[in-house]
Amino acid sequence: SELAVDGSPVIGSVEFGQGGDVAICDADRVDGVGVAWYRFVAPHDGALRASTCTRSTIGWLMSAIAVASGDCHELSCVEQIEPYSYYEMCSDGGIFIDFHVDAGTTYHVALWGSGYGDVGLLELDIRTLSPPGND
Repeated sequence: SELAVDGSPVIGSVEFGQGGDVAICDADRVDGVGVAWYRFVAPHDGALRASTCTRSTIGWLMSAIAVASGDCHELSCVEQIEPYSYYEMCSDGGIFIDFHVDAGTTYHVALWGSGYGDVGLLELDIRTLSPPGND
């Protein structure tokens, strides 16, 4: 489904086997793993953060997230966070990922659980990262 940068977060769910069987970035292809897919068009060049920090109940510990560009048949990896990457955790099950985008390019965001067939609710938010100030 569509997602707006700096807009309202989208609330969705990962269901068993939904949208799965797709190898995303460096993630192994795993049968039966539910993957929730979202799409957005970058409104400007710069750095964005995709986050499930507000609400995520996928899996026992945390979820994984990947960002890719291109069309659904030939995705090109932009950035990915693996499950159990504690540096990118924010709350129970919530994670975030920072990545660079080019204006007008369509990007795809995939979210999935950390274990086989994890299901749960998520709230995905994509925000512009403010550039550091010039002191």
